[in-house]
Amino acid sequence: MNRVTLKKNGKEGAVYWSDNMDIVTVDFPIDSVEKQVEEYISATRTFKIPQSQEIDDYIEVEARPDESDSMMRLGLCTLLANTGVLVDWGK
Repeated sequence: MNRVTLKKNGKEGAVYWSDNMDIVTVDFPIDSVEKQVEEYISATRTFKIPQSQEIDDYIEVEARPDESDSMMRLGLCTLLANTGVLVDWGK
């Protein structure tokens, strides 16, 4: 089971997911934040994936973060900018 710590408003929670993505769970002590994260990781998003070191060399991929482990990790990298919820990868 994969796990990352979430932080917002002085509170901590977590996102848990299995490698095959059959289990995805958000646990946060503030219900509105938990719902916000759940909605974020279950919605289709457009990700720009670099193809080289050139600034304009990328492809756009539409995917839901809860579809695969790699998309979950990519989606969590953009969580703070889109929701204000910090992902603490070190915990």
